[in-house]
Amino acid sequence: MGRDDKIKYKGWITYSLLVVLTVLAMVAVFNYKVDSIGIFHTDKGLFFIASSLFEGKMVAGPINYNEGEFQRIIVEHSPSPIDMVVVGSSRGMGVRKRFLRTEKTFFNHSMAAATLEASMAIIGLYLAKGRLPRTIILCLDPWMFKEKNNLTKWQSIVPYYKKLLIEIYGKDIDINLNRRSKYQELINLEYTLANIKAVKKKKSKKLYITKTIEVNDFVREPDGSLHFPRGTRRERSEGTQPPAQLGVRGLEHYSKDFHAILNQRLFEDFVIYLRKQGSEVILYLSPIEPVAYERIKEKFSIIMEIENYLRHFASKQSIQLLGSYDPKKYNFQSSDFFDYLHGDEIVAKRIFEGHQL
Repeated sequence: MGRDDKIKYKGWITYSLLVVLTVLAMVAVFNYKVDSIGIFHTDKGLFFIASSLFEGKMVAGPINYNEGEFQRIIVEHSPSPIDMVVVGSSRGMGVRKRFLRTEKTFFNHSMAAATLEASMAIIGLYLAKGRLPRTIILCLDPWMFKEKNNLTKWQSIVPYYKKLLIEIYGKDIDINLNRRSKYQELINLEYTLANIKAVKKKKSKKLYITKTIEVNDFVREPDGSLHFPRGTRRERSEGTQPPAQLGVRGLEHYSKDFHAILNQRLFEDFVIYLRKQGSEVILYLSPIEPVAYERIKEKFSIIMEIENYLRHFASKQSIQLLGSYDPKKYNFQSSDFFDYLHGDEIVAKRIFEGHQL
Protein backbone atom coordinates (compact mmCIF):
# COMPACT_ATOMS: atom_id res chain seq x y z
CA MET A 1 0.00 0.00 0.00
CA GLY A 2 1.51 3.29 -1.08
CA ARG A 3 1.77 6.43 0.99
CA ASP A 4 -1.14 8.08 -0.77
CA ASP A 5 -3.25 5.00 -0.25
CA LYS A 6 -2.41 4.97 3.48
CA ILE A 7 -3.37 8.62 3.82
CA LYS A 8 -6.60 7.97 1.93
CA TYR A 9 -7.33 4.91 4.12
CA LYS A 10 -6.71 6.84 7.36
CA GLY A 11 -8.91 9.64 6.12
CA TRP A 12 -11.72 7.20 5.39
CA ILE A 13 -11.44 5.71 8.91
CA THR A 14 -11.44 9.18 10.47
CA TYR A 15 -14.48 10.19 8.42
CA SER A 16 -16.32 6.99 9.35
CA LEU A 17 -15.60 7.49 13.04
CA LEU A 18 -16.84 11.06 12.87
CA VAL A 19 -20.06 9.91 11.22
CA VAL A 20 -20.60 7.20 13.84
CA LEU A 21 -19.84 9.58 16.73
CA THR A 22 -22.14 12.22 15.24
CA VAL A 23 -24.99 9.72 14.93
CA LEU A 24 -24.45 8.48 18.49
CA ALA A 25 -24.36 12.06 19.76
CA MET A 26 -27.64 12.84 17.96
CA VAL A 27 -29.24 9.70 19.43
CA ALA A 28 -28.01 10.63 22.91
CA VAL A 29 -29.39 14.17 22.63
CA PHE A 30 -32.71 12.82 21.32
CA ASN A 31 -33.04 10.33 24.20
CA TYR A 32 -32.09 12.98 26.75
CA LYS A 33 -34.62 15.49 25.40
CA VAL A 34 -37.56 13.09 24.95
CA ASP A 35 -36.80 10.97 28.05
CA SER A 36 -40.19 9.26 27.91
CA ILE A 37 -39.81 7.51 31.28
CA GLY A 38 -38.14 10.32 33.19
CA ILE A 39 -34.63 8.92 33.67
CA PHE A 40 -32.90 12.28 33.34
CA HIS A 41 -35.56 14.89 34.21
CA THR A 42 -36.77 14.99 37.78
CA ASP A 43 -39.81 17.11 36.94
CA LYS A 44 -41.35 14.01 35.38
CA GLY A 45 -39.16 11.49 37.10
CA LEU A 46 -38.88 9.36 40.16
CA PHE A 47 -37.91 11.98 42.73
CA PHE A 48 -40.86 14.11 41.66
CA ILE A 49 -43.23 11.21 42.35
CA ALA A 50 -41.64 10.31 45.67
CA SER A 51 -41.46 13.86 47.03
CA SER A 52 -45.07 14.50 46.00
CA LEU A 53 -46.30 11.34 47.75
CA PHE A 54 -44.33 12.26 50.88
CA GLU A 55 -46.20 15.60 50.85
CA GLY A 56 -49.53 13.76 50.77
CA LYS A 57 -50.31 14.50 47.11
CA MET A 58 -51.59 12.17 44.40
CA VAL A 59 -49.55 11.83 41.21
CA ALA A 60 -51.05 11.02 37.81
CA GLY A 61 -49.48 10.03 34.52
CA PRO A 62 -47.79 7.07 32.81
CA ILE A 63 -46.10 4.36 34.87
CA ASN A 64 -43.58 3.26 32.27
CA TYR A 65 -40.73 4.36 34.53
CA ASN A 66 -38.28 2.16 36.41
CA GLU A 67 -40.53 0.85 39.17
CA GLY A 68 -37.72 -0.91 41.02
CA GLU A 69 -35.69 2.29 41.22
CA PHE A 70 -38.80 4.18 42.34
CA GLN A 71 -39.29 1.74 45.23
CA ARG A 72 -35.65 2.18 46.22
CA ILE A 73 -36.11 5.95 46.42
CA ILE A 74 -39.25 5.53 48.55
CA VAL A 75 -37.50 3.24 51.05
CA GLU A 76 -34.29 5.25 51.25
CA HIS A 77 -35.89 8.71 51.44
CA SER A 78 -39.08 8.10 53.42
CA PRO A 79 -39.30 10.87 56.06
CA SER A 80 -40.54 8.38 58.66
CA PRO A 81 -40.17 4.61 59.23
CA ILE A 82 -42.69 2.50 57.29
CA ASP A 83 -44.28 -0.14 59.52
CA MET A 84 -46.58 -1.95 57.07
CA VAL A 85 -45.97 -2.72 53.40
CA VAL A 86 -47.59 -4.57 50.51
CA VAL A 87 -45.28 -6.29 48.01
CA GLY A 88 -46.33 -8.15 44.90
CA SER A 89 -47.63 -7.60 41.39
CA SER A 90 -50.16 -5.13 39.99
CA ARG A 91 -52.89 -7.38 41.42
CA GLY A 92 -52.00 -5.95 44.82
CA MET A 93 -51.93 -2.30 43.78
CA GLY A 94 -55.50 -1.75 44.97
CA VAL A 95 -54.73 -2.43 48.64
CA ARG A 96 -55.04 0.97 50.31
CA LYS A 97 -54.34 2.05 53.85
CA ARG A 98 -57.91 3.27 54.36
CA PHE A 99 -59.15 -0.32 53.84
CA LEU A 100 -57.11 -1.54 56.79
CA ARG A 101 -57.82 -1.16 60.48
CA THR A 102 -54.37 0.02 61.44
CA GLU A 103 -52.56 3.05 62.78
CA LYS A 104 -49.25 1.87 61.33
CA THR A 105 -47.44 3.85 58.66
CA PHE A 106 -48.12 2.11 55.35
CA PHE A 107 -46.82 1.90 51.78
CA ASN A 108 -47.88 -0.27 48.87
CA HIS A 109 -44.80 -1.36 46.91
CA SER A 110 -46.64 -3.51 44.34
CA MET A 111 -45.09 -3.44 40.87
CA ALA A 112 -46.37 -4.47 37.46
CA ALA A 113 -45.61 -8.15 36.75
CA ALA A 114 -43.47 -8.45 39.88
CA THR A 115 -41.97 -11.85 40.58
CA LEU A 116 -41.37 -13.45 43.96
CA GLU A 117 -37.71 -12.47 43.64
CA ALA A 118 -38.62 -8.85 42.86
CA SER A 119 -40.86 -8.73 45.93
CA MET A 120 -38.00 -10.10 48.01
CA ALA A 121 -35.72 -7.38 46.61
CA ILE A 122 -38.08 -4.73 48.02
CA ILE A 123 -37.76 -6.27 51.47
CA GLY A 124 -34.00 -6.36 50.86
CA LEU A 125 -34.14 -2.57 50.50
CA TYR A 126 -35.55 -2.32 54.02
CA LEU A 127 -32.94 -4.75 55.27
CA ALA A 128 -30.21 -2.57 53.77
CA LYS A 129 -31.70 0.44 55.54
CA GLY A 130 -31.54 -1.47 58.82
CA ARG A 131 -35.20 -1.87 59.70
CA LEU A 132 -37.71 -4.40 58.38
CA PRO A 133 -41.42 -3.42 58.35
CA ARG A 134 -43.44 -4.79 61.27
CA THR A 135 -46.11 -6.16 58.93
CA ILE A 136 -45.52 -7.47 55.40
CA ILE A 137 -48.47 -8.30 53.14
CA LEU A 138 -47.36 -10.65 50.35
CA CYS A 139 -49.61 -10.54 47.30
CA LEU A 140 -48.96 -13.93 45.72
CA ASP A 141 -49.83 -14.76 42.12
CA PRO A 142 -49.95 -18.45 41.10
CA TRP A 143 -47.26 -17.95 38.44
CA MET A 144 -44.79 -16.79 41.08
CA PHE A 145 -44.41 -20.53 41.70
CA LYS A 146 -43.91 -21.42 38.05
CA GLU A 147 -40.15 -21.24 37.70
CA LYS A 148 -37.11 -19.23 38.63
CA ASN A 149 -37.99 -15.84 37.26
CA ASN A 150 -35.83 -13.57 35.14
CA LEU A 151 -34.55 -10.63 37.18
CA THR A 152 -33.48 -8.52 34.21
CA LYS A 153 -36.38 -6.10 34.58
CA TRP A 154 -35.45 -5.47 38.22
CA GLN A 155 -31.75 -5.08 37.57
CA SER A 156 -31.38 -1.94 39.67
CA ILE A 157 -32.58 -3.68 42.83
CA VAL A 158 -31.05 -7.13 42.28
CA PRO A 159 -28.25 -6.35 44.80
CA TYR A 160 -30.89 -6.05 47.52
CA TYR A 161 -32.35 -9.43 46.56
CA LYS A 162 -28.86 -10.87 46.93
CA LYS A 163 -28.43 -9.17 50.31
CA LEU A 164 -31.62 -10.78 51.55
CA LEU A 165 -30.59 -14.21 50.26
CA ILE A 166 -27.27 -13.92 52.10
CA GLU A 167 -29.17 -13.10 55.30
CA ILE A 168 -31.53 -16.05 54.82
CA TYR A 169 -28.97 -18.70 53.87
CA GLY A 170 -25.85 -17.33 55.57
CA LYS A 171 -23.64 -17.56 52.50
CA ASP A 172 -22.84 -15.66 49.34
CA ILE A 173 -25.10 -16.34 46.36
CA ASP A 174 -23.90 -16.27 42.76
CA ILE A 175 -26.10 -13.70 41.03
CA ASN A 176 -25.21 -11.39 38.18
CA LEU A 177 -25.16 -7.93 39.76
CA ASN A 178 -24.20 -5.88 36.72
CA ARG A 179 -25.99 -2.55 37.00
CA ARG A 180 -26.42 -0.27 34.04
CA SER A 181 -25.64 3.38 34.44
CA LYS A 182 -28.57 5.57 33.49
CA TYR A 183 -26.28 7.29 30.99
CA GLN A 184 -26.02 4.03 29.04
CA GLU A 185 -29.67 4.60 28.16
CA LEU A 186 -28.59 7.59 26.04
CA ILE A 187 -27.38 5.20 23.33
CA ASN A 188 -29.60 2.25 24.16
CA LEU A 189 -31.54 0.98 21.12
CA GLU A 190 -34.52 -0.20 23.17
CA TYR A 191 -34.86 3.18 24.89
CA THR A 192 -34.42 5.00 21.58
CA LEU A 193 -37.27 2.98 20.03
CA ALA A 194 -39.44 3.67 23.08
CA ASN A 195 -38.79 7.40 22.76
CA ILE A 196 -39.56 7.35 19.03
CA LYS A 197 -42.82 5.58 19.79
CA ALA A 198 -43.62 8.14 22.48
CA VAL A 199 -43.02 11.01 20.08
CA LYS A 200 -45.17 9.41 17.35
CA LYS A 201 -48.03 8.84 19.74
CA LYS A 202 -47.47 12.14 21.51
CA LYS A 203 -47.51 10.30 24.83
CA SER A 204 -44.33 11.69 26.32
CA LYS A 205 -46.50 13.53 28.82
CA LYS A 206 -45.18 14.56 32.18
CA LEU A 207 -46.39 13.28 35.50
CA TYR A 208 -48.58 15.75 37.33
CA ILE A 209 -50.33 16.39 40.63
CA THR A 210 -54.05 15.60 40.74
CA LYS A 211 -56.75 16.01 43.35
CA THR A 212 -59.03 13.41 41.80
CA ILE A 213 -58.75 9.87 40.51
CA GLU A 214 -61.26 10.66 37.75
CA VAL A 215 -58.60 11.24 35.10
CA ASN A 216 -57.65 9.00 32.21
CA ASP A 217 -54.20 8.29 33.62
CA PHE A 218 -52.76 6.06 36.29
CA VAL A 219 -53.07 7.76 39.68
CA ARG A 220 -50.82 6.89 42.60
CA GLU A 221 -52.07 7.73 46.09
CA PRO A 222 -49.70 8.92 48.87
CA ASP A 223 -49.81 5.40 50.36
CA GLY A 224 -48.31 3.99 47.12
CA SER A 225 -51.50 2.26 45.96
CA LEU A 226 -52.50 2.77 42.35
CA HIS A 227 -55.69 3.54 40.45
CA PHE A 228 -55.92 2.41 36.84
CA PRO A 229 -57.01 5.02 34.26
CA ARG A 230 -60.65 6.04 34.35
CA GLY A 231 -61.23 4.62 30.85
CA THR A 232 -59.88 1.23 31.88
CA ARG A 233 -62.00 1.15 35.03
CA ARG A 234 -65.16 2.04 33.11
CA GLU A 235 -64.78 -0.44 30.26
CA ARG A 236 -67.04 -3.03 31.88
CA SER A 237 -69.85 -0.63 32.76
CA GLU A 238 -69.76 0.76 29.22
CA GLY A 239 -69.79 -2.71 27.67
CA THR A 240 -66.41 -2.34 25.95
CA GLN A 241 -64.42 -4.73 28.10
CA PRO A 242 -62.84 -7.62 26.16
CA PRO A 243 -64.79 -10.91 26.49
CA ALA A 244 -63.77 -13.42 29.14
CA GLN A 245 -62.18 -15.75 26.60
CA LEU A 246 -59.48 -13.13 26.11
CA GLY A 247 -58.83 -13.46 29.82
CA VAL A 248 -58.45 -17.20 29.42
CA ARG A 249 -55.94 -16.66 26.63
CA GLY A 250 -54.08 -14.24 28.86
CA LEU A 251 -53.94 -16.80 31.64
CA GLU A 252 -52.74 -19.37 29.13
CA HIS A 253 -49.72 -17.14 28.58
CA TYR A 254 -48.93 -17.18 32.31
CA SER A 255 -49.74 -20.86 32.70
CA LYS A 256 -47.97 -22.31 29.65
CA ASP A 257 -45.85 -25.32 30.62
CA PHE A 258 -46.94 -24.80 34.25
CA HIS A 259 -47.41 -28.28 35.68
CA ALA A 260 -45.64 -28.25 39.04
CA ILE A 261 -45.30 -25.94 42.03
CA LEU A 262 -41.77 -24.58 42.05
CA ASN A 263 -40.03 -21.92 44.15
CA GLN A 264 -41.53 -23.48 47.30
CA ARG A 265 -38.31 -23.59 49.26
CA LEU A 266 -37.42 -20.01 48.37
CA PHE A 267 -40.87 -18.80 49.37
CA GLU A 268 -41.02 -20.75 52.63
CA ASP A 269 -37.49 -19.80 53.69
CA PHE A 270 -38.31 -16.16 52.95
CA VAL A 271 -41.46 -16.18 55.10
CA ILE A 272 -39.83 -18.10 57.96
CA TYR A 273 -36.88 -15.69 57.94
CA LEU A 274 -39.20 -12.66 58.17
CA ARG A 275 -41.06 -14.15 61.11
CA LYS A 276 -37.81 -14.93 62.91
CA GLN A 277 -36.92 -11.25 62.52
CA GLY A 278 -40.15 -10.29 64.26
CA SER A 279 -42.17 -9.24 61.21
CA GLU A 280 -45.79 -10.33 60.89
CA VAL A 281 -46.47 -11.89 57.48
CA ILE A 282 -49.90 -11.85 55.85
CA LEU A 283 -50.57 -13.73 52.61
CA TYR A 284 -52.97 -12.14 50.13
CA LEU A 285 -54.53 -14.01 47.19
CA SER A 286 -56.20 -11.58 44.79
CA PRO A 287 -59.28 -13.10 43.06
CA ILE A 288 -59.54 -13.78 39.33
CA GLU A 289 -62.56 -12.55 37.34
CA PRO A 290 -65.42 -15.10 37.80
CA VAL A 291 -66.03 -16.12 34.17
CA ALA A 292 -62.33 -16.47 33.46
CA TYR A 293 -61.81 -18.40 36.69
CA GLU A 294 -64.52 -20.94 35.87
CA ARG A 295 -63.11 -21.48 32.39
CA ILE A 296 -59.60 -22.19 33.63
CA LYS A 297 -60.48 -24.48 36.54
CA GLU A 298 -60.22 -27.66 34.50
CA LYS A 299 -57.51 -26.49 32.12
CA PHE A 300 -55.16 -25.06 34.76
CA SER A 301 -55.77 -27.07 37.91
CA ILE A 302 -52.29 -26.02 39.08
CA ILE A 303 -53.81 -22.68 40.16
CA MET A 304 -56.13 -24.43 42.60
CA GLU A 305 -53.27 -26.66 43.76
CA ILE A 306 -51.20 -23.60 44.58
CA GLU A 307 -54.00 -22.05 46.62
CA ASN A 308 -54.38 -25.31 48.56
CA TYR A 309 -50.63 -25.39 49.13
CA LEU A 310 -50.59 -21.80 50.40
CA ARG A 311 -53.54 -22.42 52.71
CA HIS A 312 -51.86 -25.50 54.14
CA PHE A 313 -48.59 -23.61 54.63
CA ALA A 314 -50.38 -20.66 56.28
CA SER A 315 -52.25 -22.98 58.64
CA LYS A 316 -49.09 -24.90 59.54
CA GLN A 317 -47.19 -21.66 60.25
CA SER A 318 -50.17 -19.90 61.93
CA ILE A 319 -50.06 -17.16 59.29
CA GLN A 320 -53.08 -15.10 58.33
CA LEU A 321 -54.20 -15.66 54.73
CA LEU A 322 -56.72 -13.29 53.14
CA GLY A 323 -58.46 -13.57 49.80
CA SER A 324 -58.71 -16.41 47.29
CA TYR A 325 -58.14 -16.89 43.59
CA ASP A 326 -61.74 -18.14 43.55
CA PRO A 327 -64.03 -15.06 43.43
CA LYS A 328 -67.04 -17.05 44.67
CA LYS A 329 -65.56 -17.28 48.17
CA TYR A 330 -66.21 -13.54 48.54
CA ASN A 331 -69.33 -13.40 46.34
CA PHE A 332 -67.64 -11.29 43.69
CA GLN A 333 -69.37 -10.76 40.35
CA SER A 334 -67.89 -9.99 36.94
CA SER A 335 -68.96 -6.37 37.43
CA ASP A 336 -66.45 -6.15 40.31
CA PHE A 337 -63.54 -6.54 37.86
CA PHE A 338 -62.30 -4.36 35.01
CA ASP A 339 -60.28 -7.17 33.44
CA TYR A 340 -59.64 -10.86 34.08
CA LEU A 341 -56.91 -10.25 36.68
CA HIS A 342 -57.64 -6.87 38.29
CA GLY A 343 -60.56 -6.04 40.53
CA ASP A 344 -62.28 -2.73 41.07
CA GLU A 345 -62.06 -0.82 44.34
CA ILE A 346 -64.56 -3.15 46.02
CA VAL A 347 -62.35 -6.26 45.73
CA ALA A 348 -59.47 -5.38 48.06
CA LYS A 349 -61.80 -3.37 50.28
CA ARG A 350 -64.17 -6.29 50.89
CA ILE A 351 -61.32 -8.72 51.55
CA PHE A 352 -59.44 -6.52 54.01
CA GLU A 353 -62.25 -4.70 55.81
CA GLY A 354 -62.91 -5.91 59.32
CA HIS A 355 -59.45 -7.39 59.84
CA GLN A 356 -57.25 -5.89 62.51
CA LEU A 357 -53.76 -5.75 61.02
